[in-house]
Amino acid sequence: MNSKEKSKSIPTILITGFGPFRSVRLNPSWQVAKALQTYLEWTRPVHIVLQQLQVTYDDVTTKVPRFWSEYNPLVNLLE
Repeated sequence: MNSKEKSKSIPTILITGFGPFRSVRLNPSWQVAKALQTYLEWTRPVHIVLQQLQVTYDDVTTKVPRFWSEYNPLVNLLE
C-alpha cells in the first residue's frame, strides 16, 4: 500500500470551534475543539483537522463548505 492509499484509509475528522467574541476572549467552544484534537482515546488512527471560525454567519457559511470540500471529512464536529 503506497502512502497515498494509506492516507485515504485514515479517516479525517474536522473539528471547528468559535473564536473570541465581544468580551469573551477564550470561547469555550474553541477550548473544547482544541481538547478534542489531543484526545488520547481515539479507537483507531484518525487525521484531525482543527479550524477556528469567527462568530459570524458569513464566516460559517463560507468557510465550512470550503472545509468540507478541501478535507472531505468522515465526521464534522461543530462546537
